[in-house]
Amino acid sequence: MALTTLIFLMIYIFCLVGCVFVHPILGVVGYTITYTLAPANQWWGEATSFGIRYSFIMVVALFLGMLWNREKLELDFTLTTQEILFFLFVGWIFLSSYVGLPGGLSENFGIKMSKVAIFIWLFTRIVIDLKSYEIFLWTLVLTGLYLGIDAAGVSTADFGRLDRGVGGSDFSEGNFLAAHLAMLLPFAGVLFFKGNIKHKFLILVSSVSIINAIVLCRSRGVFLAILAGVISAVIMAPKGMRKKLVALMLVGLVCSLFLIDSGFWNRMTRINMDVSNIENQDDSSSGRIQAWRVAIEMFKDHPLGIGEGNFTAYVGVYNPDIQGKDTHSTPLRCLAELGVPGFTIYLLMIINAFLTLRRLSRNVSGMQNEETWRLHIYGQSVALVIFISAGMFITHTYIEELYWLLMMPFVLERIQKRLSSNPDLSIMGEIQSQPSESPLLKF
Repeated sequence: MALTTLIFLMIYIFCLVGCVFVHPILGVVGYTITYTLAPANQWWGEATSFGIRYSFIMVVALFLGMLWNREKLELDFTLTTQEILFFLFVGWIFLSSYVGLPGGLSENFGIKMSKVAIFIWLFTRIVIDLKSYEIFLWTLVLTGLYLGIDAAGVSTADFGRLDRGVGGSDFSEGNFLAAHLAMLLPFAGVLFFKGNIKHKFLILVSSVSIINAIVLCRSRGVFLAILAGVISAVIMAPKGMRKKLVALMLVGLVCSLFLIDSGFWNRMTRINMDVSNIENQDDSSSGRIQAWRVAIEMFKDHPLGIGEGNFTAYVGVYNPDIQGKDTHSTPLRCLAELGVPGFTIYLLMIINAFLTLRRLSRNVSGMQNEETWRLHIYGQSVALVIFISAGMFITHTYIEELYWLLMMPFVLERIQKRLSSNPDLSIMGEIQSQPSESPLLKF
């Protein structure tokens, strides 16, 4: 058994057992690690000998842990507006198979998104304090460190870029992996600001590994998304912290220049924003523009959508030159496959997330630990900008972590309301946020 496999197995079992008998946040950690690091060609990405996937086993443990620790969690079964919207979105994905065209894919995205809904429902009721929330962020960043190390050992000779083979099934392809890693950078920045010297060093090492992997992916769409993130990071930086945050970004950008090679720049220089002139685009870009046009034509012909997962099955009917090609655009695939209802709900979830962050920013004024709150609000806002911007060029319509991100503002808001209604918890929240305390080891 390889050392990596053995380490994964040990962590998995620790999280599985600890989820029930210590705290269910360990189940969230275990699920996140499994989702992030489980490529289909590794044993932990496949089903067990009983035909059950490791992620499913962890979700069952999450249920048991939530019930066993229900007094700790102060369970609240009230649905937020975002959860209602997401459940409606999943429901419409199922219905789209009936109102659209006959299905052409073996994967049922309705079933997949139902599984996502189950985890999200558990996630939002287990992460009820800042400590648990920060443990989740640390899990994302540290798995990003591993992905960066893994990416550094993958040969890119065949493609000139890291094309596939690193990361979980939702982002094992290079563009998706780059989007996932870019989304982690704002969270890494927040943890860097909050941490002690040891934490800062760990975040620094993780960030270098993450950025190096992004460079290896050579994703032009993600490069543009990062630019959008940098601009939004400057604009949305909290007052009183703007100079420090901008200084940190400048240091990060300068350090990134040492990781960027000529192959990365050569690919970025081929970005052409003139989508009206296909002839001046390279093959990859021209194919995407043609797919975007087909998506619009599909929507015109089928305002209620052609049905979940059907774009690649029917794109060749509209344009034989791009037979089987994806839309490479989240909103356009949503529009083509799920029509007006699905696209409307998708937009409402994005708007609702940003409005919640804005409302939360007002509500934390005067709270103990206000600076920590503003950092987390800021980190979520920039991460959403990056990931949604990347989704303009790649398809995240049925990618699980998009909906994690869209739900995270409501997790923060629930935590804030809980602390505001209980002064004693607010004091504990202040104590728990001190950088001298390890967010990973103490529960």
